[in-house]
Amino acid sequence: NKPACTGASVSYIINYTALVGFSGTTSFSATGNPTGTTVTFTPSTISTDGTVTMTVSNTTGATAGFYTLAVTATSGATSKNINYYLELFNSTFPAMSLSTPADLAVGIATTATLTWAANPNASSYDIQLANDASFTTIVNSATTTGTSYTFTGLNQANNYFWRVLPKNVSCSGSYSAPFKFTTGQLNCADFTSTNIPLTISATGTPTIN
Repeated sequence: NKPACTGASVSYIINYTALVGFSGTTSFSATGNPTGTTVTFTPSTISTDGTVTMTVSNTTGATAGFYTLAVTATSGATSKNINYYLELFNSTFPAMSLSTPADLAVGIATTATLTWAANPNASSYDIQLANDASFTTIVNSATTTGTSYTFTGLNQANNYFWRVLPKNVSCSGSYSAPFKFTTGQLNCADFTSTNIPLTISATGTPTIN
């Protein structure tokens, strides 16, 4: 089984061994390849032990899916069959749509969950988190099969840029346009009481202010 992206050419090596005493010329053909694709054999015929390369090309417009390539080797009235397998994955990905945090969001917690819309041709996603819009300083990255990911330990009062790339077993799309968010900052202050010490009554239900 060979996985491949639509648009790619896929090659298989066929090991040819002639039976003892057989010296005929053998040609090859294949069925079951994706509609619109072309199957070629190099060399087109063979008469001695060796290898033949089968190439499936013109896959750009092919439908993604699993295909059984039934190869027939024919010499005169004699034929032999063998199956090869091709799994095509879609190499075209719609543009990614980021969801939350919204672009330019502020006051985001230092544990931030990023979410995005599912891409119909993706089975997983790469996420990058950077300190700059050009992503020259990537501070964290991850891969997930879901449509959200949580980064922890972010700095307070810091600008972050994030983007997502869709991919499947064989193919990768392009990173989304980045979103920017700014984390919040905790402000803690000390207060000095101005009304202590206080006398607390030993009876009743005293209230302390």
